[in-house]
Amino acid sequence: MFRFQETLRTLRSDGAPLTPAEVETFVAASRVEDISDMLAWMERLATEKINLPEWDGDSSDDISKAQMELARLLVVLVTRFDLDPEITLASAGEETGRWLDIAGQGEVRRAPLWRQWLRRPFGRRS
Repeated sequence: MFRFQETLRTLRSDGAPLTPAEVETFVAASRVEDISDMLAWMERLATEKINLPEWDGDSSDDISKAQMELARLLVVLVTRFDLDPEITLASAGEETGRWLDIAGQGEVRRAPLWRQWLRRPFGRRS
């Protein structure tokens, strides 16, 4: 189990989305190394979802929710550590990249606008 998973389980064991306060706690407890672990986990989730039987929509939905939550956290972490998102997230596969774009409001590949979006309060859209 990755360290970031232990932190998430400590904060929220019921699988519900993190509250803004829980996100802040998670980010404060995170290390820059967690970013690569989170990306690796997102890639694993993408592979699992591809291999699900067509009839298993519930599992697919659960995986999508986890991917979205991880993408939202990654967006915040990349900013916290003042990393270049284009370089840091370059290893992301196609599906993971789509989730990161959704979490970053489509600005992951346009770093200055993406960073501007990240300065807004977490979870709010303008």
